[in-house]
Amino acid sequence: MDRPVHKRDYRGKFDAVSTTADPTPKGRPRSFDRDGVLDTLIHLFWENGYEATSLTDIVEATGLNKSSLYNAFGPKEVLLREALSRYVSLRSTAIAAVLIDGTAGLADIHALFDLLWQEFYDNGDRRGCLSVNCSTELGPLDDGVAAVSLAYRSATRNAFRTALTRAADHGEIAPQFVETYANLCLTTMLGLAVVVRSGADADEVLFHVDAFRQALDSWKLS
Repeated sequence: MDRPVHKRDYRGKFDAVSTTADPTPKGRPRSFDRDGVLDTLIHLFWENGYEATSLTDIVEATGLNKSSLYNAFGPKEVLLREALSRYVSLRSTAIAAVLIDGTAGLADIHALFDLLWQEFYDNGDRRGCLSVNCSTELGPLDDGVAAVSLAYRSATRNAFRTALTRAADHGEIAPQFVETYANLCLTTMLGLAVVVRSGADADEVLFHVDAFRQALDSWKLS
């Protein structure tokens, strides 16, 4: 069931989001570090969702009192948007390291899906994607969340487009399909996050990953 990552090892950068600082032990205040607080909030909202995360949970996890949190960030909805923006920034950088900074074409896309699989399988991480989770829970109700999620989708689509343009330049795929394939890659990646969040087991997740791999290889001209 396990499978190796393709050629270059991107795991250090890609794991940056999952390995941001875990929440501070309850009842233990931390010296104020904005990014550290946001990293804690990322994990909290990612694990529980927005509505199920109370201000008491946030206070206990960060070690900061309500007034300090409000003065530094604002109300709960702003805390979410700030945490989501940091998550999207970290995640987009990690994706770009594979797809934009890569030198191959389709192999770089294979590498990204290797990493998505390894992230799930190695860590038993069933949280899915914070951006997808927030957009499905709050997107229609919160313009700020919707805007951040849209920016993430646009950046990710562009990263896929860049890798696919390289694939076309290398003669792997027909150039007229770059935009179509970029949209399919994005839809598959976001859909996979929903499947993972739904509680799917490793066999089901791997079934979807392998189905996409076969589709990806079918795009090759030869």
